[in-house]
Amino acid sequence: MSASLTREPPVLSWGSEHTPFQRDGRVAITEMSACSTTAEYAAGHLGFYGYLRVANRICIRAACVGIFDLPDRCWRESYEAQEPPEDVVREALEEEGFTDF
Repeated sequence: MSASLTREPPVLSWGSEHTPFQRDGRVAITEMSACSTTAEYAAGHLGFYGYLRVANRICIRAACVGIFDLPDRCWRESYEAQEPPEDVVREALEEEGFTDF
């Protein structure tokens, strides 16, 4: 298991439509401007946007592919269920046969 999947700080705030997702000890992502694909997928929901950005960063670090390079997944359901992004990324990668991350 990759160290990038085990050393993530806990979630401080899951956010909401108008408040950002934030990890403990990390700066919250307060604007939807860095990635148009992610912003479009989040459909204006700031908390979900931050969750996707964090999940994408974890995925790229672990497997050199982003979450949108993987088959479709219900990321919103994982966010709503407050599943930590590293757990969801691990599951998504394992389902696609990634084992060395």
